[in-house]
Amino acid sequence: MFRPKTINESGFLGTAAAQAVCTTVLDLYVLLEYFAWINPVVYQVPRSYVVPLNVGLFMLGNIYQAALAFDALRMKNNLQLYSICVLNISLFVFSVMRYFQIKDTAAELQLGQAGDPAVSTTPFTNRSIDYWGKVQGVLLGSSAFLGVCSLTSCVLVFFLQREFRWAIYRHISGSLEMLRRYLAYQVLLVLLRIEVYFFVGFVIIYGLIDVHYVQPEFTLTMALIPALVIQIAMTIIFTKSENILGAVGAIVLRLGEMAYLVSRILVLNGNSPLAQTLLKDEMLLFTSVALALGTLACLNAMLCVFNFNKGLKPLLHLSSWKQTPHEFQRVNVRRFSERIELD
Repeated sequence: MFRPKTINESGFLGTAAAQAVCTTVLDLYVLLEYFAWINPVVYQVPRSYVVPLNVGLFMLGNIYQAALAFDALRMKNNLQLYSICVLNISLFVFSVMRYFQIKDTAAELQLGQAGDPAVSTTPFTNRSIDYWGKVQGVLLGSSAFLGVCSLTSCVLVFFLQREFRWAIYRHISGSLEMLRRYLAYQVLLVLLRIEVYFFVGFVIIYGLIDVHYVQPEFTLTMALIPALVIQIAMTIIFTKSENILGAVGAIVLRLGEMAYLVSRILVLNGNSPLAQTLLKDEMLLFTSVALALGTLACLNAMLCVFNFNKGLKPLLHLSSWKQTPHEFQRVNVRRFSERIELD
């Protein structure tokens, strides 16, 4: 079981955990107040899914970054440390978007009603409750706390990446050529782990809000989530075992995923009814980031295939690091940095 071994590791993991716990608690309050405010008839309109989706994806993102932080420390993965900073920035942008989306949703649902006005109607919400007044400050506090944690994480990453460079260098027995191949594999893992959040987030929003249960597109859209899991598993397993046919098959599936994301971006920016949708900006954010990460992952997977049968495979199957209590001393880091500069 991994345990932090330095002050920087403890600080980084503690910051990630605090971000996940505090934002989750605050957002659970927003969600529970929403369920106490609405009436069941509200689910007749797509707007009713805006708050649960925004809050749910935001909580998932913060919990996911904590899991990635733990894994980055365990694997001494510098690139994953950087990616967590990028993920936090994206989450902060998302938090700003959802603030205004929830504000507009609260105003619209407060006045909405279901039924025939000539006979009888049922309001979408309990109009005696000021939902926006209750959650506005909580949403701002959640975004502010995320911003503070993100800034703290970036500072700690600056110090951690120096420590991890030395750990990685020792792990690969001092070979700079092998270091480049090992980093290519690390890049692939990081891209896969970060991309999955944005892809799944887009699919959920697109399926529930834009497609809104229309068959067969809704079923096909949701089927992309297990398909992505299979594609990622194939990429990791076949790359790690240096199976050329399997790795190429995973790349082909990745190209199909990229084509789908491009098609959705074109649809959302077109003139069809699917382009006139709620949460359009959020969908474009998630799908654009997923496409960028997916494209980089595809290129990197190809690079990894070119590195097959060049001595990297045994290193990828090592279960532990050759680590000593004094592995992260400043003198070691300095010597490694000087070696890199000379090469």
